[in-house]
Amino acid sequence: MTKREREAVQLEDSIIWHEDGGVSVDKDGTATDYPTQRDYAEHLRAELARALAEIEEESSVRERLAQLLAGTAIALKGEEKPLHSHGWSDLPKVAYTLKLACDISEELLSQEREKLATATARAEASERDAEHIAGRQRALDTRCLQNLADHAKSDCAREAHDYAADMVCKNTLVGTALDAAGRSER
Repeated sequence: MTKREREAVQLEDSIIWHEDGGVSVDKDGTATDYPTQRDYAEHLRAELARALAEIEEESSVRERLAQLLAGTAIALKGEEKPLHSHGWSDLPKVAYTLKLACDISEELLSQEREKLATATARAEASERDAEHIAGRQRALDTRCLQNLADHAKSDCAREAHDYAADMVCKNTLVGTALDAAGRSER
C-alpha cells in the first residue's frame, strides 16, 4: 500500500457523518466541522486540487531528474545505441573512475610541466653559457688577430729595416767603389 493509499484509509476512518447533513473530520486528534456536505465537498475539491498540484510538481521534478541522469549517462558513457538507453545504477562508479583518471592525468601533466620548466631553464642557462663562450672566443680571436698584426708589422718593419740596411750597405759600397774609381782616374 502506498503512502497516499494509507492516508486515504486513515481519512475515511476519521470522517463522521451527522444526521443534520454536517460532517466532522478528526485528523490528528483535531476535529474540523463542516456545516454541510457541500462545504465538505468544497474542502475536498481544494485538497484534491492541492494534491494534484503537488503530484504534478513531483512528476515534473522526477522528469527533470530523469533527463539529468540520462544526460549524465550519455556524457559519461558515450552516445546510446538506437532503441537502447544507458543504465543509471553504475553512474557513481563511472563518474568516480573518470574523476580518478582525470586526477591521474592532471598529476602527470603537472609532472611533465615541471620537467619542461627544468629543461627550459637548463636550455636558457646553456644558451647564456654559449653566448659567454662565444664572447670569450671573439675576444680571443681579436687578440690573436692583433698579435698577428703586431707580428706582421714587426716583420714588415724588420724587413724594411733589413732592406734599408742593405741599401745603405750597397750605397756605401757603390759610393766607395765610385770613390775608388774616381781616384784611380785621377
